[in-house]
Amino acid sequence: MRKILFIYPRLGYMDAQRSKPAPPLGILAAVSFLKDTYEIIILDQRLFASDDSFYAKLYNVLQNQPLYAGLSVYSGGMIKFALEISRYIKEQSSVPVVWGGIHPSLLPEQTLENQYIDYVIQGEGELTLPEFSDRLVQYGQNMPPVRGVWIKKQGKIAYGGDRDLIDLQAAPVIPYDLVDFNNYVQYYNGHKYAYYQASRGCPRHCRYCYNHVFNKGKFRAKSADKIISEIKTLAERYASFTGIFFVDDNIFAMGKDYVMNLGKGLGELGLRWAVQGSDIIALKDYTESDFKRLETCGLTRLTIGVESASKKMRTLIGKQGSPADIEQVMARLSGTKILIWCSYIISLPGETLDDLRASIKLIFRLQHINPNVRNSPFYMYIPFSGTPLYEQYKDVFPGPESLEEWGQVGWEREHTNSFADYLKDTHFFQSLFLTSLLDDDKVSDFSKNKLLVFLAKCYRPVARWRLKNLFFKFNIELSMFKKFFPDIF
Repeated sequence: MRKILFIYPRLGYMDAQRSKPAPPLGILAAVSFLKDTYEIIILDQRLFASDDSFYAKLYNVLQNQPLYAGLSVYSGGMIKFALEISRYIKEQSSVPVVWGGIHPSLLPEQTLENQYIDYVIQGEGELTLPEFSDRLVQYGQNMPPVRGVWIKKQGKIAYGGDRDLIDLQAAPVIPYDLVDFNNYVQYYNGHKYAYYQASRGCPRHCRYCYNHVFNKGKFRAKSADKIISEIKTLAERYASFTGIFFVDDNIFAMGKDYVMNLGKGLGELGLRWAVQGSDIIALKDYTESDFKRLETCGLTRLTIGVESASKKMRTLIGKQGSPADIEQVMARLSGTKILIWCSYIISLPGETLDDLRASIKLIFRLQHINPNVRNSPFYMYIPFSGTPLYEQYKDVFPGPESLEEWGQVGWEREHTNSFADYLKDTHFFQSLFLTSLLDDDKVSDFSKNKLLVFLAKCYRPVARWRLKNLFFKFNIELSMFKKFFPDIF
């Protein structure tokens, strides 16, 4: 049986934020139809104690001449590590290098311009990888076109055409047996959470979101019965977790009846559950008693994309709902102990300090309404190619012109292509990031770093005052945090 190597590179900032890394769900899903005909090897760079140990293992795998090496990559600092790995593979072997995931799917041609990459899998891999792998065995690099595959041949780039999206109802359960499940169990409030994806895409049309391209603007979900059945199977197979973390973009958009039935089933399994993606439009349908029922069924955490409190910015990015709607939902949730994580982005086209101040005011209002609200740090907007907002401003922000440049861009770090003049000041952005990270209890909620948790708690009153007043002069504490926690700041 031919071997195929899949690699998940380091992330950078997010590696320092979790007690354990999130599983490489994209890879596991993509190989679910491939694992019975090929021997799948998965190397996760985040699990290795050092780069030396990772590359030693990679070298040994390359000696067995796998059919290809596939890397899952998304935009930002992860690209830097993926490029280093791809270069090493090319220097040490003749194994073809294949990139898949969000970033190469959005920019396949620019990705293939890099000398270390031979193929790009665009979009979902479940149906594409089996055909691509079989063709590569049969024809080598002279293979005929394969739908969903970009190929570089004799200096020219060609595409095999789009492939239909997979029917999630027919997709097999994620093959967690290909990795050590316990390496990816996330700790939260003393409980172990396993990761699960119930849906893909989102029915909303936020103008900055990758879903316009990657999921073709479509929203799909498994039935609640299928979800419960698969999670029950996982729970029977891996008794080490007591909670489920749904990594969907917007599962609540499936509707109240769907979510309430799903919650009921999870409650009957005795599992806690947390949700990565939800939006105010969907949550407005829930009453205070609905939220209490979901809490009784095990719901512990919600993530909501607030992004901005500025009416001008919300209109620009196509964000439905208003700050008043957000406050109303937070008030309804205040009768529960459900933790609510609200995400925010900055550096949008035309954004001013007044727009930022509006978001900061909302942060403190929401914390007053509901003490279980946590705000994300302010993340930098990254223009994804093919999205409506990118197309509108691509002449102003053409974007990085190479993978090397993309590797220097991150939503958690300042970058030189900011749309907002006030963010040209590196000290200002780093201070804003620091104070919005440490203004509440989120570090205590999520971090595995005891020193960071202690310092964050001590610094919180100062962080809140600085953030509320946007006063970042004489910020000597920024240098201290950068020195002791370079992966974060």
